[in-house]
Amino acid sequence: DIAAIRVIAGLVADMMPHLSIRPATEALCNSLKGELDFAVEAIETDGFAVRFAEDPNVIVANVHHELSSGRVLVMDRLVGARFPDWLEQADPAERDVLLGHMVEAFTTQIFEHGVCHADPHPGNFLVADGPRLVILDFGAVVHLDADERRGLARMVGALLGRQTDQFADHLRALGFAARGADPEGAMRAFSQAFLDAFFETG
Repeated sequence: DIAAIRVIAGLVADMMPHLSIRPATEALCNSLKGELDFAVEAIETDGFAVRFAEDPNVIVANVHHELSSGRVLVMDRLVGARFPDWLEQADPAERDVLLGHMVEAFTTQIFEHGVCHADPHPGNFLVADGPRLVILDFGAVVHLDADERRGLARMVGALLGRQTDQFADHLRALGFAARGADPEGAMRAFSQAFLDAFFETG
């Protein structure tokens, strides 16, 4: 899979030389390698379980280390509804409560813990009675140092304040880059499009 990704990325890079494909490709390949090591995932799962132990609205499975290895991961079985199914049938008030738990859980991970679940697709969540959020699959986790967390906080502030230039500046400070004849203009155009899409969706 990793070899195929690199071949496809090379073809895309040849067809679209103005895009920076290589950093995203390497990040994806490294993530795939990490997800194959269940010993690492077990350690990350333990960390999330400890950090959310006092949160009544978030559930993380306990790992059974005596039954686990680098290729096998054994955890408690958690009962809950599939996230998309639950959203379809829940009443609006319950949906708001659960989505509030999700927003709080992820802002806590990013800005307080500095360790964030990096694969938040619908299949990695269940909804338990309460409603409470069940978070699954810690094979892809991002660790953020203090400077990165401060940078993200500033970027969110610029986003909410609709400050296009500042948003672009914070993206650059976090390592994002644009290519082409006018990288500054491209970054500003991207930032404006991002802000427009964000507030149009909201």
